[in-house]
Amino acid sequence: MPLSIVVVGALYALGGIGRVGPARHRRRDAWRAASFYGALVVLVVALDSPIDTLADRSFAMHMTQHVLLLTVVPPLLVLAAPWSQLWRPLPLGFRRTVARAVVVDPRFRWLRALAHGCTQPVVAWVLFCGNLVAWHVPAAYDLTLQNGLVHKGEHLLFLATGLLFWAQVIPSPPFHTRLGEVARAFYTLAAMG
Repeated sequence: MPLSIVVVGALYALGGIGRVGPARHRRRDAWRAASFYGALVVLVVALDSPIDTLADRSFAMHMTQHVLLLTVVPPLLVLAAPWSQLWRPLPLGFRRTVARAVVVDPRFRWLRALAHGCTQPVVAWVLFCGNLVAWHVPAAYDLTLQNGLVHKGEHLLFLATGLLFWAQVIPSPPFHTRLGEVARAFYTLAAMG
């Protein structure tokens, strides 16, 4: 786990090299960087610290881990809006090939449709809440304690659905929320209630 965190952190740092602008942009970039690196630190705390070891034996630690993966790491990442900065250090040829394939290639129409569907507020809310409920059905919960691969899959789904959910609440350029401010408040309260 730590090697992947180091790689992602390095990509983010490389993507920010040479960026200059007005003071207000430097301040914005500083808090975004703090959010991004804070998310990485919390991710390490959740998945590569005594919390992870204790999560197999303690229900409270298991739930602490879930709270971090659902309601701390994803909103920090969405707030950081690292998408362009993580993409920028990759080789230009690779970026062009991937972007062309994802944006215009007819073979990836299904992927575009899936992404469009999953980023609809109601769908994102159902995926977030449904995922949380499904993993806490006793049989699924027990399976995560018995099978490490299933447990890692659970964590990955928590992060993915968390990102989908929080992207509806927090603007994350170049992506924008589709909900107004009042709707965002109700959206969040309905999921946390």
